[in-house]
Amino acid sequence: MVENTIETSAPGKVILCGEHAVVHGYPAIAASIDLRTTIRLSYADDATVYLPTLISNLPRFPISEIDASMHSITKGKVRLSSSTALPIGTGLGSSASFAAALSAALLFMQTQQLDLEEINQLAYKFEKTQHGTPSGIDSTTSVYGGVIRYQKQELRPVFTQVKIAHQLPQLFLLQTGVPKETTKEMIAFVREEREKNTRKIDRIFASIGEIADRMEKLLQFKETGEELEQLFSENERLLEELGVVGDKAKSICRELERLGAIVKICGGGGKKRGSGIALVLHPEKEVVTTYAKRQNLDIYDVQLGEDGVRKDDLQ
Repeated sequence: MVENTIETSAPGKVILCGEHAVVHGYPAIAASIDLRTTIRLSYADDATVYLPTLISNLPRFPISEIDASMHSITKGKVRLSSSTALPIGTGLGSSASFAAALSAALLFMQTQQLDLEEINQLAYKFEKTQHGTPSGIDSTTSVYGGVIRYQKQELRPVFTQVKIAHQLPQLFLLQTGVPKETTKEMIAFVREEREKNTRKIDRIFASIGEIADRMEKLLQFKETGEELEQLFSENERLLEELGVVGDKAKSICRELERLGAIVKICGGGGKKRGSGIALVLHPEKEVVTTYAKRQNLDIYDVQLGEDGVRKDDLQ
């Protein structure tokens, strides 16, 4: 019996500014990165009847169980395998990358097309299962790629792809330690903090949203009177005030700042252990890599603005 096989991939992402505030309706800026998740999906010719069932059931399947460096599952006559270059649970959108690539493969099997809007809708269902009440920025960035301005609204989110007017500075992603808390738990923590002190948290959210608007202008126009480094620093201080950056990560940030770096935690953060990935800007690569090596911290030299979800040639 002849098998039909498709391979798709989707990038991870880094939030340049707007973590947590974006869940509550404020704008955020995110960029895809050149670390991808690949899905290979196969099914027998007479097994197409299984696909609608698989599509309806898989969003309830715990992504964390199959979002790993290599895993495969078989459901009926459908076989799925995945691999990823993304570190798991560190704020780089590994689950969204998985969801986007899987959604693309499932829908392509049915329609022979990559409809980005449909892919994004299905990927978001996966993300809601994994994270509870995510904003949707992770899956949207993985599906569409590039740099995205995203804002969650009551009826449907609004997002645009930001056209970059000038070359972005070299940046690094530094692992401050895998958080003990999940993104879902950190979102719940912030929600609880907002219920306890609405005025304070809403003030922080409004400031973060303002930074996102300023960053969008800066990325599109060379002459804005501001620097990207300034906006990253402001956003980091607000995240710390929000309470989503733990002591270990704060210590790493301060040490790097003394070395002349600009540092910002990316993603949901973490309090009890590590806080996930930190975005680091420094004009001298060796300074950052030497620090990472001395502290035994993983570091990634990444490119922003990677292509979104795509159908890959079978190897």
